[in-house]
Amino acid sequence: MLFDIRKYSSIPEWDEYEIYHDENKANRIIHGYLLIPLRIKDKLLREIDKIRKKHNCDSRLHYTDLSGKTENIKHKTVRDIIGLMSDALRIKNFDKSIWGYCPPRCKFVLFMKKNIAKMDSRYFTRNSNETKLEIDIRKIETLMRIGLKGGLHYLFDEDNKIEITGFYTDGMAWCRSFDKRRVCQRLHEQKRDYIKFASGIDINPVFNNHKDEKCKDYDRAQLLQVCDCVLGAFINCIFGGRAESYKTKIAIPIKSIMEKHKERKGNFKYSGHYKSYVVTKSFIENGKWSYRPLKLFELKSKTGRRQLSFF
Repeated sequence: MLFDIRKYSSIPEWDEYEIYHDENKANRIIHGYLLIPLRIKDKLLREIDKIRKKHNCDSRLHYTDLSGKTENIKHKTVRDIIGLMSDALRIKNFDKSIWGYCPPRCKFVLFMKKNIAKMDSRYFTRNSNETKLEIDIRKIETLMRIGLKGGLHYLFDEDNKIEITGFYTDGMAWCRSFDKRRVCQRLHEQKRDYIKFASGIDINPVFNNHKDEKCKDYDRAQLLQVCDCVLGAFINCIFGGRAESYKTKIAIPIKSIMEKHKERKGNFKYSGHYKSYVVTKSFIENGKWSYRPLKLFELKSKTGRRQLSFF
């Protein structure tokens, strides 16, 4: 035999993705978007099922629930899922026994706006009878759109085109579902040519607790839980968790990616995790939107206290 001929499947010109969205409201508004190619979705779900069976864990997985001083089956399950997702974010040097010879190329976007109160409510008000909650939802929808738009524009390009075939969010986090016109339609009008939306796309709320009878979509509930855990791991790395906590230990694969990015700088483009994630903060400066990268936390001593420096 002269050649080692292996089965090979190239990435399609338009790679089809589903978007899974979650948000964290602890003192700040943070949006997380997990982008999963349809071509690996079934493989990913099988691996998640294997991890759950390995640790005999069928519970709902939520990063903020990972407390306690003793490691339990939830800690072990989320730890292995974060490790799996670290590999799923790769564009090269990935585990071929899981994904085959075509790179998995999942993507993750984290977008933060610390205080929506600084967003002028006059731009989000249609009539005087509207509640503050409705106005706040419109602000959140605007942040969802600009955060996702920035992430898509950075993570994809003319050589790596994306077609968005589904958009799923964690239940009905507010008093109503998100308005696809304010998010998807406006994003469609502002997007670049290498991004397209499938016809009739909507923002579909999915109850993410697969153990609850209200959950009607088991597989997507699992993937929303994964999005929650990946978002929690990134938040832990950015804002700094206690070194001895299980939450911090579980986030080590994400911390390793961010440390590699920080150390390699321009050479990170040769990494297997190049353009696998983007983490940004938005703020209003001189009446205009400005954006900055959120980097791996650095602990500095100031007036005898340990404080966080984000930039």
